[in-house]
Amino acid sequence: MASRLNEAFGAGGAVEIGSVSEELAPWLDRPRFLAVLFGTLATIALLLAALGLYAVASFEMSRRHHEMGVRLALGASPHDLRRHILRITLRPVVFGTAAGALAIWLIVRLAGASVPELSSRDPWTYGAAVGLVLVTAALVVWPHARRAARLRPAVVLRQL
Repeated sequence: MASRLNEAFGAGGAVEIGSVSEELAPWLDRPRFLAVLFGTLATIALLLAALGLYAVASFEMSRRHHEMGVRLALGASPHDLRRHILRITLRPVVFGTAAGALAIWLIVRLAGASVPELSSRDPWTYGAAVGLVLVTAALVVWPHARRAARLRPAVVLRQL
């Protein structure tokens, strides 16, 4: 094919023709590397946040063990107890995530003038990031809520 093109265009020397991906690879190396780097750092940050939330929730549930037993003894259903635990542990996560999203939005708006590639009008990215953090937090807290809902009130009250 290269010889036919050389003949058609009258080129005296050999012309090397590569695929589009081969031709664009040098220009895409840096953005691809940065995307992998930022994705890896974001994954590590999410895992560290999940681990920290798990540790805090575990400490909080061990501290409130007797309270949960008393709630069950006074007639709270396991469903109500799970919902209560999710609400008290996820409230700070929701406020922190909202504050972080607002801070990022402001930073992007301020830096947008100097970096034209940044866009502060991308609701899908903000929604996906907030949703991912909230779903991860709920998944981390859920085992503690289930464990607390399975407490037997008589056993907990005997320990008082």
